[in-house]
Amino acid sequence: MPINLLKFFTPAYLFELQPSISHNAIIGLSIFFGLFVLAAVVLNIYRKVKKLDNLLGQLFSKYEKMTWLIGLIGLVYIFIRYERAYFLSGRFWIIIILAILGVKLYNILKFQRKTIPSFRKAMEEKKNFDKYLPKRKN
Repeated sequence: MPINLLKFFTPAYLFELQPSISHNAIIGLSIFFGLFVLAAVVLNIYRKVKKLDNLLGQLFSKYEKMTWLIGLIGLVYIFIRYERAYFLSGRFWIIIILAILGVKLYNILKFQRKTIPSFRKAMEEKKNFDKYLPKRKN
């Protein structure tokens, strides 16, 4: 059975407060959000093993926190949907979770593209300036 995305975005379908449970949908969502949790674990292990510099460590930490957040919220949503809780199992929560993902990803990419290069440039200028200063005597 192919997925009809136009049907997904109709208001009656999207805002159904107690949608039916499809085991294929539960398995698909479990794999999707489980991959986020797995990515968080991999990022955590990589960050601890590699001993990254401060800026890359912050960047990896931000990605790790984002993947933990989305993965755990998604898995809680799957549990609530499986239990068929009224209102909390609505399909519109998937859109909200993906919107949170988009906002977090935008903030991280802005940090990666704007803050890190400007900070590295400032550190390089400070290093060039400091090489002309007299050294401290011990």
